[in-house]
Amino acid sequence: MLAEKLMSARNFNIDEEIRNIELLKKRFGESPLQTCDIIVKDVKDSKRNDNIIHNERGPSGETEFSLQQMHCLAVSKGYWPINYEVTKNF
Repeated sequence: MLAEKLMSARNFNIDEEIRNIELLKKRFGESPLQTCDIIVKDVKDSKRNDNIIHNERGPSGETEFSLQQMHCLAVSKGYWPINYEVTKNF
């Protein structure tokens, strides 16, 4: 559920999900939620990388990338419940 929710988040705002994970950790302990920590770290790293890409300026002062609406999310294989066979060709 967490992965699906984070994949649909368009602005990388995951503060509410982080709070929920912390509450679950208090209830169930750290170990069962290690995968969630990795998923959250992937989103945070992707947000940082996305900001770097979208703030990169060319010599003319324009953004290097004309597709400002395009954003990426880098995921750790084996932790996100997605079909890697479908996405590996992209």
